[in-house]
Amino acid sequence: MTKQCRDYFWKDGIPCGVRPTEDLRGIACKIPMDPYRKRISLEKHKEGHFDSVIYDSALLNFRHLTVEEQTAWHEIALQELPEKATIRMTG
Repeated sequence: MTKQCRDYFWKDGIPCGVRPTEDLRGIACKIPMDPYRKRISLEKHKEGHFDSVIYDSALLNFRHLTVEEQTAWHEIALQELPEKATIRMTG
C-alpha cells in the first residue's frame, strides 16, 4: 500500500514523496504507481480521504520531456532595487 506524504518534489519527471506520515489529519498526498512505473499518479487527500487527482501520467507524462523539448522554458532572475529592476534570461 502506498503511504501518504506531507509534500512531494519532482525528480526526472516523477513525483517523489517527502515526509511520509501515518497521521490522517490535514492535507497529504499519495503517489500510487504500477509495479513497472509505467503509470504514475499524484493524489490529494484531506483528512485521510481522497480529494482529487493532481497529476496522472496517462494524460501528461513529464518523463518524456527532454532538453530538446524544453527549449522554450527559461529561468528568469529578477533583481529589484528601489531605483531600477533587472531581468536576466538564461537558457
